[in-house]
Amino acid sequence: MAELLKMEVGRISRGEGVDSNSRQFSARIRAFQNKISEIRDIALYKWHVVILANLRNVNDEQLRRLLDNMEYEVFDYPRTYNELVFPLTTGTNFCPTEITIKISLGKKQQPQLNQDVETGLGTCNVRMLYVPTIEIARCTAKYRNALLRYNPRNYLSLARNEVNQSISDTIKNTTKNEFSLRNNGITILSEYSSVTDRTGVSGEGQLIIKDPQILNGGQTATTLAMMLEDQDIGLSAFEAKEVLLKIIERPKDKSEEELAEFIESISDATNKQSKIVEADRRSNDPRLIKLQSYFYKHHGLFLERKRGEFQYGLNEKVLLKSDILDRVSMTRALTAFAGDPARARSSQDRIFEEEGFDRLLTNLDDSSVALAFFALQAIDSGEIIKISDVPSHAIRYGKYAILYAVSLRNAGAIVEPKESPSQAALQVAEIMKKWTSFEADVKAKTSNSKYSNSTGFNFDNYYKGSTVVDDVKNYNWG
Repeated sequence: MAELLKMEVGRISRGEGVDSNSRQFSARIRAFQNKISEIRDIALYKWHVVILANLRNVNDEQLRRLLDNMEYEVFDYPRTYNELVFPLTTGTNFCPTEITIKISLGKKQQPQLNQDVETGLGTCNVRMLYVPTIEIARCTAKYRNALLRYNPRNYLSLARNEVNQSISDTIKNTTKNEFSLRNNGITILSEYSSVTDRTGVSGEGQLIIKDPQILNGGQTATTLAMMLEDQDIGLSAFEAKEVLLKIIERPKDKSEEELAEFIESISDATNKQSKIVEADRRSNDPRLIKLQSYFYKHHGLFLERKRGEFQYGLNEKVLLKSDILDRVSMTRALTAFAGDPARARSSQDRIFEEEGFDRLLTNLDDSSVALAFFALQAIDSGEIIKISDVPSHAIRYGKYAILYAVSLRNAGAIVEPKESPSQAALQVAEIMKKWTSFEADVKAKTSNSKYSNSTGFNFDNYYKGSTVVDDVKNYNWG
C-alpha cells in the first residue's frame, strides 16, 4: 500500500510537475508526460492502470481513491508469471486477433483463387494468393510464435538448418521472383479472411486474416522474419519477391477435439520440408501441456514441449539453459519409472510412439513424474556417484534400471512438489547403496547366463535385455 501511495497517477496524467509534497517529478516521469502529450487524439483513449503487486486487504474503493478513479488491473505473482513471464520466454506474448497484409496486384490477371472445399468436417473456404515476402516477414517478426500455436516446432531453433539456409539464399541471391516458384508456400488456418483491390492505391490490394495460425510453412515465415531482423540484410533483398499463401477457414461449430484432428491431418500432410520426429508430433498433447504447467508452477522449470520452444527466452537472456527441462530426457525417465528401463534406452522415436506415450501420461500422476525427473537429474549430476562405490557401467548402462528401482521403493507415496528434488536424491542414494549387491545377484542367475562371456558380464546388453525388469522387481530394495 505504501508503494501505491507514491504513484500520484492523477497528478502525472494531468501533466502537473510536482507531487503532493511539492517535490519535482523525476526526469523519467516528465519524459512519460511528454509522450502522453504527443498523442494527438488522446481524448479517444481510456486510462487504464496496470498494477504489478501482491495486494492483500486492499479493496476496490481504496484502489480507486488512490488511482483517481481510473480503471485498473492487478497482476499478482501468479498472473505475472503465467500471463507475462511465460509468454515472454516462448515468444507468444503478443497474440494477433487479426493481421493485415498489403498485396501487389501489378502483374496478376486474377489476384486470388477462392473456392469452397468439402472435407470430412464440412465445407471450408480456401483462398490462395501470392503475397510479398516482406509482409510475411513483418507479421512473423511482430507476432513470433503466437502465429505457430498449432505447429509442432519452434523454427527459431533451426536457424542453421539446411532448409533455412536454402530459403535465405534464394531471397538474397536472386533479383527476380524465383522464390515464389521454389518455395512450397505457407498454409494458414483462420476464422475468416477477406481480399479487396479497392484500396484507393493503384496496383495495391489488401488481405485481412482473422485469428491466423500457421499450419505449414512456419520455417519459411520464421526465416523471413530472421532475415528482416538481420542488420546485414537490407529491405531490398525482399523486393518483388512473393510467397504463395493458402488460407483455410476453419469449419464452423466443431468441437476442440474435432478441430485438433483436422489440424493434425493438414499438418501431417503438408509439413514435409524438415522431418518431424515423433516427439514433435506429441508436442501439443493436452496432458503434456498440463505437465509443462505443473513444472512451471511448482518448480519454476520450463518443460520444452516443442523443439526450441524457449529459444526466444534464451536469446533475450530471460532464461538460462539450466531452467529448461529436455522432453526426451523426461520421457526416458518416465518410461523407466513406469517399468520399462530397457525401452528407455531405445531410440527417441520409439519412446515417443503414440501408444506407449499415451500409456505413460495416463498411468503416472504429477508426483511420480516429478520424482522420476528429479531422480534422473540426481543420477546425471554425478554428486551421488562420488559418495557411492558403484562402478561406472552401472550409471552408463543401468541408470534407467536405477530409476525403476526408485519407483518400486516409492510405490504409492505422494511427495509434495517442494520436496520432490530432495526426496528423489535421497531415494537414489538409498538404491545406490545396494546396487553393487544387486549386480552380483544378477550375474549369479542362470537366466542371465547369456550375458556372460570369456571377457566377463556384458552389462550393456543386460540393461537392454528382457530379464532386467523382473530382476529389479524381485530384488529386496528395503
